[in-house]
Amino acid sequence: MQIEILIVSNSKTDSVLIKNILTEHTVYTTSDYLEAMEILNSNEGINILILDLTKSELDNSRILETIKADERYIGLQLIMISEGEDCHKFNNKEKYLKHDGLDCIIKPINPDLLKARIDLHLELIRARTLLMREVYDKDLIFDAVFNQVPLGISISYNAEASGDEVNYHFRCNPAFEKITGRKKEELAKIGWMGITHPD
Repeated sequence: MQIEILIVSNSKTDSVLIKNILTEHTVYTTSDYLEAMEILNSNEGINILILDLTKSELDNSRILETIKADERYIGLQLIMISEGEDCHKFNNKEKYLKHDGLDCIIKPINPDLLKARIDLHLELIRARTLLMREVYDKDLIFDAVFNQVPLGISISYNAEASGDEVNYHFRCNPAFEKITGRKKEELAKIGWMGITHPD
């Protein structure tokens, strides 16, 4: 499985070294925050971001905050590269450690270790892809049954309060709307209590 990797580092030597180690994959390199975000935005297939911690703290934070705030990057694996003895001994480490797919590699870069870590992330990506396919298939089956079954079904979830107004979320199948004569938009306004007898 070929993957796409973005390296953000101000060390051309490290970028070239990593690119030469990972020749079987598509590798993009940059040393600039704006260019990094442009590459991420124009290449949705990027699976791994390798971020050099020796870049400025500001750029590291900006990149991490941006990818955490955007749902498109939920599955992005993140590998940090550090010059320190311990990859976790850097400023504001809590900001980095909150990222789900975090991994750390210590400089100087060991080619065998880097390849092993990439292979590990590759397995995680494969597992996530298979899981997402399974979830998608189950959703298709659920949708087919939900919409075609001759029983009225309505599901409510995540009621949200906005001032004095409460917004309910409902999903109703066609049979429910036909049997009760109520649309999900009506239920969203009045909620279950609005159609439930006090007893």
